[in-house]
Amino acid sequence: MKNTSKWEYAARAGSTEARYGPLDDIAWYDKNSGGKAHEVGQKRPNAFNLLDMLGNVWERVSDGYGEKYYEGSPERDPPGATSSQHRVARGGMWS
Repeated sequence: MKNTSKWEYAARAGSTEARYGPLDDIAWYDKNSGGKAHEVGQKRPNAFNLLDMLGNVWERVSDGYGEKYYEGSPERDPPGATSSQHRVARGGMWS
């Protein structure tokens, strides 16, 4: 998969699609969360049997943030901007 991190690969379970099912089945977000975070494991897992990879709470990863980093990054497992003091958050959250 072009320009995807290990986190994205795990979240998508090897798929190139943005989601692995209907959003209500796989994630907590503004329209179904009731305005709060939820316990892990209440939504359908992805094909790798990983839970809560999308929505609910942000997941901070070790990739450094760079505004235009992915324009010239390696195609496989880009490590993120090395000169950044900021880290990337993945997955989204309920709000």
